[in-house]
Amino acid sequence: MKGKVIGPSQVEDFKCIGAKCEDTCCAGWYIGIDEATLKKYKKVKNPAMKKRLDKELVTKNASEEHAAKIKLKNNRCAFLSKEGWCDIYTNLGENYLSETCTLFPRTFNEIGEHMEYSIALSCPEAAHMILLNEAGFKLNTLENAPNQYKISAKINLNEKKPQKWQDYLVAIRNVLIGLLQNKNKSFETRFSDVEDFLLKLDLLARKQSLKEIQALIKAYEETNKLPAALKHPFKEKWQDKALELVLNLKALRAEKKWPSTFYEAYYNDLLKGLGLEESDDLKLASTNMQKSKAQYLDEFMVKYGYILENYFSNYIFERLVPLDGETILESLVKIEIYKNLICAHLIGIGNSNEVLQPETVVSFIQAFSKVFDHNEIYMYKLLKLQKK
Repeated sequence: MKGKVIGPSQVEDFKCIGAKCEDTCCAGWYIGIDEATLKKYKKVKNPAMKKRLDKELVTKNASEEHAAKIKLKNNRCAFLSKEGWCDIYTNLGENYLSETCTLFPRTFNEIGEHMEYSIALSCPEAAHMILLNEAGFKLNTLENAPNQYKISAKINLNEKKPQKWQDYLVAIRNVLIGLLQNKNKSFETRFSDVEDFLLKLDLLARKQSLKEIQALIKAYEETNKLPAALKHPFKEKWQDKALELVLNLKALRAEKKWPSTFYEAYYNDLLKGLGLEESDDLKLASTNMQKSKAQYLDEFMVKYGYILENYFSNYIFERLVPLDGETILESLVKIEIYKNLICAHLIGIGNSNEVLQPETVVSFIQAFSKVFDHNEIYMYKLLKLQKK
């Protein structure tokens, strides 16, 4: 493994809880099989498993990573037992699991001279470990990283002699996470600071002004003395944007059912809590949102704000923000979409159930992540609608 391995300390303790998982990763999405694993399956001698593999695999030959896929039965992997265990693992052993099934929810990225080990919150156990950590999201040098891994992204950085703004990735991300973790401010103000930094960074990146970028990073590293904020429509009227996104969700849902029944329930709570079940009355929804935000979300954030702080810190680390968009501005739009959607959902869920509890919020974020983090078409359509 190249250099040191960086990641949140919780990833070293992560273990799949199997049948105890309330929302198995074997249901609700596409399960791809890589070419190397497919070759193993073709050589299986166990008669019963060979017959099932021949029946339940669909060969795609799209790429080495997606040579085949497993059929879904009632939206669940065809090899998931009634008890919630993997029949491939049980009958053939761990070595017969595909790359996807072996690695999920882990991700490995080679960043410059080191490796980064992150974890996806679409896994219920991972969501609990990361989000409910009151001590906060902390990156450490990991001592017990797995020996077997597949690199998802490889980013070459010239940190000693930067030639482009991307070479400042590690420093940029440290600033973003530091802004989110500044507990001297409310979460909304912290997120506004993140927006402001990315807006300024985008302007300088377009100018290719590396000296100014370096100065900007240095200025923002002292979170108690931030430079004056920019005026920009991104940071205004977030509730109007959130409601627009909710209507976009309704349009997406009208085209196709959500792939997760867990998320479907929270989506219904969102509509009920905002009064949008039967109509698109934005005036009524806006009134409900303002009232319920103060009654549920704001009150929740006073005591449990670390949950969203941890979520967005993990988001920034896992997605290599701001490299997750074609431009820094697109990266900013993406994180704003997630923030506005999550807050809108929590307001609706709180109003619908007349309470907002930490376990409910964690469960929602996991279900939300499972739908929107692993189905690129949803984000593509939301981004497209936002640009209109």
